[in-house]
Amino acid sequence: MTDTTTQTGLSGPDLPHSKAVCPFPLPRAHPLDPPPQFAGLRDQGPVAPVELWDGSRAWLVTRYEEARTVLADRRFSSDVTRPGFPTYYEGQRAVVELAPSFIRTDPPEHSRLRRMLTRDFMLRQVESLRPAVRHTVDSLVKDVRAADGPVDLIKSLALPVPSLTVCQLLGIPYEDHEIFQELTNVNLSRNSTREQTETATNDLLTWLDDLVTAQEREPGEGLLGRLVVDQVGPGNLSHDDLVAMARLLVVAGHETTANMLGMTLLTYMQQPRTFDGVDTDPAKLKSAVEELLRYHSIIQIGLARVTTERVRIGDTWIGPGEGVIVSLLAANRDERAFATPDAFVVDRPATPKHIAFGFGVHQCIGQALARLEVQELLLGVVRQLPGLRPLADIGDMPFRGEMTVHGVHELWATV
Repeated sequence: MTDTTTQTGLSGPDLPHSKAVCPFPLPRAHPLDPPPQFAGLRDQGPVAPVELWDGSRAWLVTRYEEARTVLADRRFSSDVTRPGFPTYYEGQRAVVELAPSFIRTDPPEHSRLRRMLTRDFMLRQVESLRPAVRHTVDSLVKDVRAADGPVDLIKSLALPVPSLTVCQLLGIPYEDHEIFQELTNVNLSRNSTREQTETATNDLLTWLDDLVTAQEREPGEGLLGRLVVDQVGPGNLSHDDLVAMARLLVVAGHETTANMLGMTLLTYMQQPRTFDGVDTDPAKLKSAVEELLRYHSIIQIGLARVTTERVRIGDTWIGPGEGVIVSLLAANRDERAFATPDAFVVDRPATPKHIAFGFGVHQCIGQALARLEVQELLLGVVRQLPGLRPLADIGDMPFRGEMTVHGVHELWATV
């Protein structure tokens, strides 16, 4: 990106005729594929103007290389308080106003707060959790096998695996899991009104405030207790900052992984023979999980940014203060980066690497744990549930088209 030509910005008087504005988010035509318009947008160029829910406009990035470039460029800010920062629905605006998070900030503040969590999500530390996650999966799979009749795999496997894991990691009671699951669903639904979202957000913050207060009185052995001792005590982190951090960890720690696990289960049931050997070949297991992550790219709307100065993407100039949305889903299906991108290829080459977890300084800090959970669930079903089959055709399944995180609400199956 270099500043060497005249500006053609979204806020300018005219848009190029090739840059027709389409409404965003775009609907899927098939629940396992991106919106079909993405292919046409990529052909036209790496970036296209879109119109958001409130009539504002933003730039949508759909190509892989440009997506990585934008996410690594500090001129595209994650600071939600900057004018022009795009939101996808009315309720989301309420969430970012009521519950600010450090992932919605820029360095150096983002870096300062992220470093407080780094050691807990390093690969070696995450690997130490594998026995506990495996025990959780084995126990839940055993219950599925013992079920008398069809089971909902979302309720019985996909949700409890990450919920139990995040509760153990943070040191919070699992009996409260239905609280954060229900409130998170309200927050992430584009069908929720602003009033519903505000109520759910305040209820979630109140619950977390009580948990943090209890940890401050008597720090536990989990991550929240460690942060109280190491960061709140010395004055590096305020009580409110820890509540905000706890909200991020609870929501991100179960919601995205739960839906990724649901899509993993669905993919396995659709083509079980594809996964032959993942239980005996660690390389094939790793490759399969990476392809699942690329193929589904469950952050189905994208990552929002706002420009801090005049920048160029391809041949399009964007002025300061304009919203930019990076579609991970579109980028991970870019034929310029991936051969046969719309096919699920279990042994796809590791290069280039997908960006399902984002890219740059804001790349998901919990990605190693998410990978581990997907690996362990896949191993559990391959080894213990070889006859697992869906009860409904894919066209009859209740997919989460209204949510910012893609998945399926229910996944009934027979063992």
